Amino acid sequence: MVLLGRLSLFGQGAARLDEEVIAVTARWHPLFNTRKLRAYAAGRDAEAATLEQLEQAFGEQTGRQVPLATREQLQAAAPHDVGQLLQPLQERATEAGLTAAELLRARGQREAQAMTELLAAQRQRIQAEQLRRQSAQLEFEFSGDESRQVRADMLAWTRRLAAIEGALEREPRRIEDGFAVRLTRVEPLGLVYLWPQGG
Repeated sequence: MVLLGRLSLFGQGAARLDEEVIAVTARWHPLFNTRKLRAYAAGRDAEAATLEQLEQAFGEQTGRQVPLATREQLQAAAPHDVGQLLQPLQERATEAGLTAAELLRARGQREAQAMTELLAAQRQRIQAEQLRRQSAQLEFEFSGDESRQVRADMLAWTRRLAAIEGALEREPRRIEDGFAVRLTRVEPLGLVYLWPQGG
């Protein structure tokens, strides 16, 4: 049997950062459905085989109906079985959540670094243009209109440089904070019983 769950990671302002479906598999048999179910270990052969059978079952178009008595038996067992596997589902979700949060943190750092480099490059271009204009102004006499335009450009660049300095302080941290996980939620999605065709 397979219990499927959804892991959702949320950031600032309840922004959804990541979502993935996780699965917990266990051996189920109608003769021992009142006993405690044990989830197969993640990544082990039994889990891999169960998930492979699930994929095959979804791919098959047999058109066969599950007998009513079997459906009733499975529906009666489902609440108990879900309850038995909620703890393993939560444990899997915790592991997957930690991995996803680390990947998000690394992505936030990369994007923050890219923003820092972009802003620094803008600052460098503006400073280079300021120096070029200042040296040109010393070499040539500008008319009144040209002189006013140069002063307006220099003032605009000075303001833009101040804005870039502020952005260099704020934006990388804001970007990293945008990828920080603030809330993790796990919810069961569905329960699948793999029933033999002859059963």
